Amino acid sequence: MSIIVWFRFLFLMLSQLTLEQIEPLSSPTERAALIQLRGSLGLRSKEWPRKPDPCLIWVGITCQNGRVVGINISGFRRTRLGRRNPQFSVDALANLTHLHTFNASNFLLPGFIPNWFGLILPSLTVLDLRSCSIVNAIPSTLGNLTNLTVLYLSDNNLTGTVPDTLGQLLALSVLDLSRNSLSGHTPTFYAFLTNLSSLDMPTNFFVWADSFGHGDPLSVTILESFRQ
Repeated sequence: MSIIVWFRFLFLMLSQLTLEQIEPLSSPTERAALIQLRGSLGLRSKEWPRKPDPCLIWVGITCQNGRVVGINISGFRRTRLGRRNPQFSVDALANLTHLHTFNASNFLLPGFIPNWFGLILPSLTVLDLRSCSIVNAIPSTLGNLTNLTVLYLSDNNLTGTVPDTLGQLLALSVLDLSRNSLSGHTPTFYAFLTNLSSLDMPTNFFVWADSFGHGDPLSVTILESFRQ
């Protein structure tokens, strides 16, 4: 392939990507869902103005072929009204069936992860809920998110045991459950997650297996021990 032909090919590819990025939102249902999410989370018009197209203007919204595939509200500030009663109010996500990533790290979401998260968002590959003030247990339904590759739940107030269903996440490469109040026996089924390269679970209240030593933090340094 000559250099001229190669540059023409590269130009066409870049043009196609640019067109995909600026393509407006094509789904009225998804637009309504984003407006609902904007209201339930108390997001400011500075980041999510009501009238402009979300795919073109809204901060943290990623679209592909006119559908919402990514939401990143990490570190966003709520409106004054939204700060009065912050909640884990994300029911509108159920209508974003093409959603691949949801990042709400460092955004206050006091409440618990709803069970439907693992039932209605099958395309989800990245879920980042670090430092969101989440409480209660990890729902077992998260094990249904079989496309998930990254799961961050650290720096929250999660309690209870780690559900065995997380062992079904065979595509998982990163798992961080550190700095919570999880308890129960040290999970061992992660040995079968062959794609897992980063595992962090220290600063919890696990009952450690004798083979790993009491009080040792479960992290990537121990990961290979599970696989032997």
